[in-house]
Amino acid sequence: MIICYNNKVLDATITASSEQAGYGASVSLKDPRLCRKWKAYGALDEYVIFDIFAAVAVTNCILANTNLTSSATVRVEANSSDSWATPAFSSVLAQYGDKWSATFTAQTYRYWRVYLDDAANPEALYLGAAFIGPALTMPGMAPDQEIPTKSSAQTVFSIGGQAYGDRRIRYKTASINFPYISLTDKYLIDDFFDVVDVTNPFFLLVWEDDLTIEPPIYCVLTKDLVWSIDSTNSGRSYKLSLEFQEAK
Repeated sequence: MIICYNNKVLDATITASSEQAGYGASVSLKDPRLCRKWKAYGALDEYVIFDIFAAVAVTNCILANTNLTSSATVRVEANSSDSWATPAFSSVLAQYGDKWSATFTAQTYRYWRVYLDDAANPEALYLGAAFIGPALTMPGMAPDQEIPTKSSAQTVFSIGGQAYGDRRIRYKTASINFPYISLTDKYLIDDFFDVVDVTNPFFLLVWEDDLTIEPPIYCVLTKDLVWSIDSTNSGRSYKLSLEFQEAK
């Protein structure tokens, strides 16, 4: 499992190929709400450029809340300068459910670009969130983890027994256990919690080797970190359960 929380997009200078009034990339893509979107004027050769101010290692790119069709060309590119004729790095993003994602060996560049081309799309393209940054690789999680989907719908019954339902959003949750965590990994997880707390959304890739099992989840922590010390192994180790809820 990997956690994508250190999003370089949030501190970047952002420019776009085009943007409609009220749907600017520099504001919308820094807003944690997926409903706040960058919206282009067209569907061909559109892009967003991110100047992250320093050449730092990046391993993941994830896009969420888009209207891209399955035949779209979606790439993340990187370069040492804001020039895109022949970028030094390029990786194709694949579609997993309603997200697009790419994981790659660490690339260290200052400038990054998300390129979108969707000839089959009759609408102007939009994008609700972009992650560009490194990932936290969690130590081995316990087997048989579940990712249930819950409903916030409510049903009330009349005196005569008729059911009246109010359908609302559905969302995913998870409580994932990690039975063996080294002290080094504990420090990295503590750093993660210092950044996100129980308020800031991030992307969770539960089975990162096969995202067809579960696409990336945009979520928040719903519980503080509670560490358990395990001294039964040689040396000291830690146990932890992380609880998440999908964010919209």
